[in-house]
Amino acid sequence: MRLAIGLASGLGNAVFMLPAIKALKGLGHRVALYVQTDFPTIELWRRCSYADEVHDISEPVGEARLVAGQWMPPAWKNRAELRLLPRFQIAYPYTISEARSNLRLAEYFGYTGELPDISEWCKALDRTPRWDVGIVPGCKGGIWLRKRWPGLAAVAEHFILAGRNVAVFGLESDGVNDIPGEHIRTERIETLPDALARCRLIIGTDSGVAHLASSLGIPTVMIFTATSEIKGQPVGPCKIITPANVSCRPCQSTQRWQQCADWKCRSIDQMSVIKAGEALIHRL
Repeated sequence: MRLAIGLASGLGNAVFMLPAIKALKGLGHRVALYVQTDFPTIELWRRCSYADEVHDISEPVGEARLVAGQWMPPAWKNRAELRLLPRFQIAYPYTISEARSNLRLAEYFGYTGELPDISEWCKALDRTPRWDVGIVPGCKGGIWLRKRWPGLAAVAEHFILAGRNVAVFGLESDGVNDIPGEHIRTERIETLPDALARCRLIIGTDSGVAHLASSLGIPTVMIFTATSEIKGQPVGPCKIITPANVSCRPCQSTQRWQQCADWKCRSIDQMSVIKAGEALIHRL
């Protein structure tokens, strides 16, 4: 069966579809990806080893069953002629991850396994070692400022003083200029996996780039401030860091998100992040 799978919303949300896509491919279906994310990623998903076809969302779907996970492409809404399969969404308070919820799409077709390893999803990936630590301060170009954690500059400085090579990934609006290290600018997003894969370790916030790194099998320290570590559970090897004793978090998808003024959830001890990073890098 040909399945048209919609990749919508942010980079991380698209990454969370990969386990379901691999499972559907393993069941023998022909997978056609239709991409409508909030910045151009179609060339990135052309590197997906599970995809038989990759299209812009504006292209005709043709004969296919339509599949959408937590996020359905807006271009598919209110189109009665489209045969959209049952959707499996999650809502606050979160009890399962977005990736696990998406896997129910594959279970609908008979998949019975656990979340599959997807570390090989990116074709022709360059894993030549270059940096010890990659820092990802991503806050979606400044839109989700509560995702930003101000301690990343001190973490990067610690590893530099310890003799480690540090790369910093992101946009100026993500605050990269405040973080020491070699600032990596990838002009084309389809080359971003190669740059990330040349790091032995990634330390970053709950962001699309950090989730992309984890999906590639790169050991990752993921920092969750206001967002949910249950909903955003990474799909690769990861150590999760959250603030201690902040009862109001996660405020994601609640009215508190807009009402909060002090952002206590960003008060995370720097040494807890450094120790987690050191523990991961020493295992390599």
